[in-house]
Amino acid sequence: MIAPITIEWPDTLPLPVLEAQVAPRNGTLVSPLGVSLSDRRSRFQKSYATMALSWRFNHTQLPLFREFWETTLGNGTAQFTIDLRFPLTSTLTNWVVAFVEDGYDVDNLEGAWEVKAVLDLCYESELPDRAEEIA
Repeated sequence: MIAPITIEWPDTLPLPVLEAQVAPRNGTLVSPLGVSLSDRRSRFQKSYATMALSWRFNHTQLPLFREFWETTLGNGTAQFTIDLRFPLTSTLTNWVVAFVEDGYDVDNLEGAWEVKAVLDLCYESELPDRAEEIA
């Protein structure tokens, strides 16, 4: 069973734009056993994909993003949930994601900041059934 992810993308920040660069992540480890033999095995229990995303932040949102990345995510190491228009571009779906090792890049645009990052798309988040709470 997978432990629930409790960190959520802040409501005060805009959702990212998918840059149409989704690629499967190579999850195979290869260990040499001898001269011509090798052992191949899976690195992950689940199949991961990487996704290039970008955000446009104003001058007040960029410090909020940096604080979220540094403190809440522990410099980008923790997994978190975020709504993405993936795999359908018209429907928001909640996903568990994590920043890859490279972190993020920031470019100054006229009147805005563009943040680009590559995320590991870990798995689709399952929302809890709250029907009992409503009744």
